[in-house]
Amino acid sequence: MTNGPGLPFVPGIVSNGEFLPPAPSARAEQITREAMAIAERAARRRGMDRRRFLQSAGGMAAMLTATNLVAACSPGGDGPSASPTTTDRATTTTGGRYETPAPEDIEACEHALAGTEFIFDVHTHHVMPDGPWRETSPRIADMIRRLVPADCVADDDYECLDRISYINDLFLASDTTMALLSDVPNSGDADAPVTFEQKVGTKEFAASLTRAGQPRVLVHDVIAPNFGDLDARLDLVEETAATGQVSAFKVGARP
Repeated sequence: MTNGPGLPFVPGIVSNGEFLPPAPSARAEQITREAMAIAERAARRRGMDRRRFLQSAGGMAAMLTATNLVAACSPGGDGPSASPTTTDRATTTTGGRYETPAPEDIEACEHALAGTEFIFDVHTHHVMPDGPWRETSPRIADMIRRLVPADCVADDDYECLDRISYINDLFLASDTTMALLSDVPNSGDADAPVTFEQKVGTKEFAASLTRAGQPRVLVHDVIAPNFGDLDARLDLVEETAATGQVSAFKVGARP
């Protein structure tokens, strides 16, 4: 099953690229079909194409409306059923539902779905396509290529995972407030898809696009005591910490 062009979110279990998710459930597939149908009708009423509509607040309302519809006829199983069984009536309690305006009323949807929640993405990545890692670390390059979005139209696939795409996806195409930028598996700058200095560059670039240089990206660095000389690794940790640019360290194994 494909999730159609640009759905606001994917129903069901999704992956960050580090594990293979299960196949979409019957319920997830039905939510997708209903959302696409609602979006198609609403887009026609607005005189716009469906892809553009799905990028609006109306697209999110269509998605939530579809979730309501499917949940209403699916008491607890993986797919819809006409009515709950006696056992279902005895064991199933009524959950909540999303209250949204009509999806075609985009202005009302923008008002209803607006919020001031602080959204912090704690583990994010991008790559720098022009680095030597594409030649020095083909295994990592192959892994990253599999993460390229299906709708990427760039001449170089890796450009869809670069710094500009990262800023667009995190802060323009979503409501993320701040993000923690981590590294991609590597054994040093010679095969790092994004180096420490480049992560700092992304942090500074993101801040340059905000009012008064407000920070939006924090730098996440890795401690890898299992890789190379331990004293050298600890010296590197002290060196990066001394820059004042690291907001958090994680312990991880280098390849």
